[in-house]
Amino acid sequence: MIDTLLTEGITKALYDAFRVPVYLEWKENKMKFPCFLVSVADSNHDLHVSKLYDRKLDYSVKYFLNAESIPVDYRKDLLQIGEQLYDILEYVKLGDRITRGESMKYDESDGVLHFSVTYEMLLHKESKKVPAMERLQVNERSSNNG
Repeated sequence: MIDTLLTEGITKALYDAFRVPVYLEWKENKMKFPCFLVSVADSNHDLHVSKLYDRKLDYSVKYFLNAESIPVDYRKDLLQIGEQLYDILEYVKLGDRITRGESMKYDESDGVLHFSVTYEMLLHKESKKVPAMERLQVNERSSNNG
C-alpha cells in the first residue's frame, strides 16, 4: 500500500511539473515522447523495534526525449531535467503526509536520463488481536515420602 501511494505521489509530482506522460511500465509502440518511466528498483522492509518497521524504497525514474526530434545538443536538455528533479522529488506527497527523498543522483546514457532516489520511512504495524486466555484452575499437591 505504501509503495502504491508513493508511486502515485511521484508520478503526480512529475506530471504537474513537466506536463508529459508518466508511465509505470514500458509499452512498446504505445508511448508518447517525451515521457517519464517510473519503477521501484529495490524495496527493503526490516524490523526496527517492537511494532515499528523500516521501509526503504529505491526508485528509478527515466526520462526519454522525443525520439523523432532529438536535438543535436540533447545532453544539455537532459542535465537541466536532472537538476529540476532534485527539487521536484525531494519532497513527495504520500497520502496525507510528505516524505523526503534521499541519495538522489542522475546520469545520462544513450539519450536517456537515469535518475534514482531513495525514500525511507518508519511504519507502525498493527498486531492481530489475540483473545485473552480464559481462567485456568490449578490444583497442587505435594507428596510426603517420609
